Amino acid sequence: MRKIIIFCAMIFLSPLSKAESCPDAGIFGSKLLKAFCWDCLFPMRINGQTLRADSGASGPIPDGAMNQLICSCPDAAGVPEFGQPLSAWFPRFITETIQKPYCSPSLAGTTLANGTRVAVGGDVSSRKLKAGQMVSDAAFLHFHTLSFPILEMLELVMESSCNPDKFVDMELQYISEPDPLWNDNLLSAMLTPESVLFTNPAAMAVCSYECNAVTADPNSLDYHWCAGCWGGVYPFTGHANHNGSRVKHSSLVMTKALAALHRRLLAFNTVGPDAACETKIAPSLIKKQYRFGMMYPSPEAKSVHAIGESTLVWGESRQKAAAGSNHVYIGFRYQDCCVR
Repeated sequence: MRKIIIFCAMIFLSPLSKAESCPDAGIFGSKLLKAFCWDCLFPMRINGQTLRADSGASGPIPDGAMNQLICSCPDAAGVPEFGQPLSAWFPRFITETIQKPYCSPSLAGTTLANGTRVAVGGDVSSRKLKAGQMVSDAAFLHFHTLSFPILEMLELVMESSCNPDKFVDMELQYISEPDPLWNDNLLSAMLTPESVLFTNPAAMAVCSYECNAVTADPNSLDYHWCAGCWGGVYPFTGHANHNGSRVKHSSLVMTKALAALHRRLLAFNTVGPDAACETKIAPSLIKKQYRFGMMYPSPEAKSVHAIGESTLVWGESRQKAAAGSNHVYIGFRYQDCCVR
């Protein structure tokens, strides 16, 4: 708790300016204690035994997760070293989708930069493309990803194999504003040529099937080009040009951001015996290893949701007009680790 207080003080004393139009998500303080889903760390496995919270908030364990009595990992000399398997849904990062470039609701509503904006973001109900041509229900959002190893910050878990990212504090990991790929559908598609295969009507029909399947079983998320009920993941940009609510738009943009990080080898596979000693490269999004909980504007205090799960189930009632399309989500990632 002392670390959190010091961190908050650093934020408020920071030279970063606070924009009037940039909301404060209020991550720290009473919201962290009362509105954070602590039960969503479960179910967890220790030495092959599954422990569940009374609320059952987090849902099922991903397919292929480690389920062993003992584990082993090579030491520096390559000699196997035995340990205890430990697996859980660890809170690892925060993703915020924003209308105003460089606005950070997670960092108390501060503005990260005051220089020239590379791309303009915003929530637009009708956006003019050419003379006399309009696109309805279009949205463009930027995103920021911040590390959020809350268990390490509170010194509740310090095992290095359970923290392959090596983050022990809240740090800014990625921002989309300087990224030229995030604002340009054509440029992004050129660098991900497989998007031609996954942006046609047949591929989108599979996403409709996944929308129904994910509600029954989150482990059925097998199609990396789909985000279930939220739409298609390609191209990896901040555009979401389809009918839907602001919660649906922000959820899709958040998934696109995570897929882009996987493609750029900035996110990894953390599920399975092979990942218990060292995370594995995963250039495609592995949806089953992630769960998300909204923290702003209305927190999911007792549950989390899978990628693609219908917003009618968890999100529409949480939308607030004053928040616009600014949303903050806590990312829970299932991690298999070997405690030696």
